[in-house]
Amino acid sequence: APDADINAKETQMTQPHFRALIAGMAIAMTCTQAASACVTVKVYNDSDSTINAAWRALGCGGIDKRWNLVVCANHDIAPHDSRSHDFDWGKSAQQVMIGFDGVGNAEGKWVDVKFTYHKDEGNYRKSYSGTAQTPPKCHSHYTIHYTNADIIKDSEDAYERYEDSSNRDSE
Repeated sequence: APDADINAKETQMTQPHFRALIAGMAIAMTCTQAASACVTVKVYNDSDSTINAAWRALGCGGIDKRWNLVVCANHDIAPHDSRSHDFDWGKSAQQVMIGFDGVGNAEGKWVDVKFTYHKDEGNYRKSYSGTAQTPPKCHSHYTIHYTNADIIKDSEDAYERYEDSSNRDSE
């Protein structure tokens, strides 16, 4: 009979712990599912040209051959169409690279432009240097609009950078 009392006490002590463990696991699974799509960044191609968008962040593991970079996702975006990517919880230093065949003086060259989140403005914008920041909270949605004017300006900027580097190399 003393053994039965010990077993009964062990069962009583284990049941509340087991219930707490199960409740904790259920809460953790719910939070993980809710946070799996933490930040959504949409690229809207408002131009008349096809562009390519590559979503990048620390914690992504895919290698893209076109960009030769680690990416989370990569898509060609037809004119006047859009694509989105959900950065999972924990993906930091998020950025979106937009690339296209240059126009004007940059015709025949691949032009790429980096967009990063800027906490002082609360949105994504072109970034020429510095470290990519991460939006402060989940369930955020951002849209990057890319236009014909952007293609012309960014092509010219890329051509000028190319010319500047060529002139420095020849000196």
